[in-house]
Amino acid sequence: MLRDGNENVRDHGEYFAALVAGRQFSLTYMERQVLRWSAAGKSSCEIAVILKRSESAVNFHFCNIREKFGVSSRHTAVLMALYEGLIDFP
Repeated sequence: MLRDGNENVRDHGEYFAALVAGRQFSLTYMERQVLRWSAAGKSSCEIAVILKRSESAVNFHFCNIREKFGVSSRHTAVLMALYEGLIDFP
């Protein structure tokens, strides 16, 4: 449900609260770095250059992150990580 103003924030907060209810997430250092750079708007290719890894390694980490969070998109994974305080807002 998308609305503007405070209702939008509240609805998204409730959505993420339901997704993470009773779950604990354990991310590796590299998974956190990948999420942090993704939150800053970087592409897989850009993240690979920054972290001195291959693009396939970055995508591998994203795959693991999505699996751990039980989501299908990077965007949702980044939002969940921010909501849970696993990464800081860039």
